[in-house]
Amino acid sequence: MPSLYLFHFPCLYQLPNSKSGWWKSGRFRLYRGKREIPGRLKTKIEENKTTAFKITYKDGEDLYIAVGYGERPTGGYSIAVNDLYLGENAIHITTTLIGPSKDETVTQVLTYPYIVVKTAFREEPVVFH
Repeated sequence: MPSLYLFHFPCLYQLPNSKSGWWKSGRFRLYRGKREIPGRLKTKIEENKTTAFKITYKDGEDLYIAVGYGERPTGGYSIAVNDLYLGENAIHITTTLIGPSKDETVTQVLTYPYIVVKTAFREEPVVFH
């Protein structure tokens, strides 16, 4: 069973650089805030944030996988990374948007929840589930 990781926004989720067992190692780093995200990727996210998006960005050293869930009416949302692994021919990622609980007090403002996963550069395509 895959581990479940919950994040608030915006954030950058970084995997170690090892090419053997790196997807399932369970040793991850989480960076909070937009300053860790490359400028071109930030621009793509900003341009697409009002609707759901799935974006990959490669800078020659690193691979970034971004998943956004579009405009939401309140704060209080999180994203679970349900699965993230290197298959035979592709990198696979499964995420789930988790809304605020019914009894949770949330900010009444439009939000644009997304997550960015960072790992070592890979040639394989990314498959979003």
